[in-house]
Amino acid sequence: MISILDLQAAVRKKLIANAPLTKMVADRIYTNHFYDFDNGTIEMPLVIIEVEGGSANYAGHNQSVSFYLYSYSRDSSSEASEVYDLISVALHGEKLEADQKGFIQEVNRPISGYNSAARSYFIRGTYLALSAG
Repeated sequence: MISILDLQAAVRKKLIANAPLTKMVADRIYTNHFYDFDNGTIEMPLVIIEVEGGSANYAGHNQSVSFYLYSYSRDSSSEASEVYDLISVALHGEKLEADQKGFIQEVNRPISGYNSAARSYFIRGTYLALSAG
């Protein structure tokens, strides 16, 4: 069974391969939130892929893993929404290239808000990655 970190890396690889998304965020697609959002050198907009949880069937070598996909922008909620829309186009219903066969889909439409610690707007959606093999 593929590790959760490898599955998360496959999601990141899929996002980095999307030219319209990387035009907006460059390589700022991370797999964890920052500990120090006060650091003014953190460039935005950016994307964060955060593991939410999941389930596994070890006998069948399959698993489902939920991810929160965040888009952050210091400029505006509309920029965060634009980045999130590009995430959705890049991921929803797509195959994942990993050691196992898998795909990912959006399962909860996004919520929006303002993160006062990060001093930025965010959009967060929930995606489910399924892998087997």
